[in-house]
Amino acid sequence: MNITCINAEQVIYQWEISRVDTVSGIFLPFRDIKRFHSSAEPNKKEKQFTVDSNSMVIHPNSLQLGLYYIRLTVNVINNPHSWNYTFGFVQVIRAKPAVRILGPDIVVKYKETVKLHAQLFYLHANTLINDAGYIYNWFCRKNKGNHAVLTNTTPVATTYGNFGEKVRGCFSLGPDESIGQSNTLIVDPASGLQTNQSYIIQLIARKGEKISLVAVHRIFVVSGLQVSVR
Repeated sequence: MNITCINAEQVIYQWEISRVDTVSGIFLPFRDIKRFHSSAEPNKKEKQFTVDSNSMVIHPNSLQLGLYYIRLTVNVINNPHSWNYTFGFVQVIRAKPAVRILGPDIVVKYKETVKLHAQLFYLHANTLINDAGYIYNWFCRKNKGNHAVLTNTTPVATTYGNFGEKVRGCFSLGPDESIGQSNTLIVDPASGLQTNQSYIIQLIARKGEKISLVAVHRIFVVSGLQVSVR
């Protein structure tokens, strides 16, 4: 908000917030965030909000889920008839759970195994989630395999080769079969993976109705054999 024709030091700003009952439309009691003189320093001690004359910052985890009405009222000192206000609405929603795969992307066949670790976090806040109770579903396919994701959250493979025969996935399993359910996956390239081939590891995490976005990780298998001619 911009103030003209008035000495800025004469202006008082007041931020208020009210939670809205979306069923009845009733505004719950207003909370006075801060009433301060325009020359005052921004509020640095408030745990939930940081405010000044032109902005209010809502810090993470400071509001419950729901719809909020925010109002800024401007008054002029010693002039009760000079005032105005503006307002807006903020919808607080639950952050979407997501998962990422941590681990190397190259593995030497017959020499080493790969340990992939799942890290669960909130997508928008990028903060880690306590994964207690979550079940992880790992999937594997060849890089060139036709692995159709039927939804945004569940990788379901519908791959077929010539004459309708189903193409096998990794580790002698079908590409639509889960290959693990913990937050760690041990990949042994000697168990059915081909040399000089890229494989796609996909992962989703579930806890009741909560389903994470699909994580994707690529590994490339190189030969562990060394040949020399003398």
